[in-house]
Amino acid sequence: MKKSVKHLIYCAVTLTLVFVTAVLQGLFNPPSGMRVSVIICNAFFIIGVLMAGIGILSWAGSKGTYDIFSYAGKVILVKFKPKEKMQSYYDYTQEKSKNRKAWLKELTIWGAICIAISALLIFV
Repeated sequence: MKKSVKHLIYCAVTLTLVFVTAVLQGLFNPPSGMRVSVIICNAFFIIGVLMAGIGILSWAGSKGTYDIFSYAGKVILVKFKPKEKMQSYYDYTQEKSKNRKAWLKELTIWGAICIAISALLIFV
């Protein structure tokens, strides 16, 4: 898939999520004392933090940060099957590194864009 198509998909999903979040916060019927700009700023910040957080977690996962948890789960399961032999952690991580997925750069970028829009709305 082309990068421009990916970015358009992420843009559409991001704007939809921001709109839904703003509506849930009371965009069309704002609570007393709350301006619409504050609601939109909050919506962009919430979605930006969630998207950037998921993107950063996917980056950490692409580097093998969470391999120890899946290895520990396998070790626990092997304890219930005594005839099975468990490979070493080093061999396990080497095998996992061959099939590692790429991290979600676009999600991180759009999360950072949402946070930047939120920061701009605060100053305006």
